[in-house]
Amino acid sequence: MRGATSYYVYASTSGSVSKTSYVQRLGTDTSPLIVTSLANGVWYFVVTAVNSYGEGPPSQVASACVGPYLCP
Repeated sequence: MRGATSYYVYASTSGSVSKTSYVQRLGTDTSPLIVTSLANGVWYFVVTAVNSYGEGPPSQVASACVGPYLCP
């Protein structure tokens, strides 16, 4: 989003993570965002940009493994 001043990262253990279906929403105005509060396993994320007009559409879903868990 043009002119973004901050971002939201939505995290879920479900691949269908969205702005309305998530386990944790993290806000940040810095990069990179370091997340330390997620349980071990596979997590899915979408990111939105925020500016003075509001929150933009979500990114495509990305995934990451947390802890000693082996990604499929």
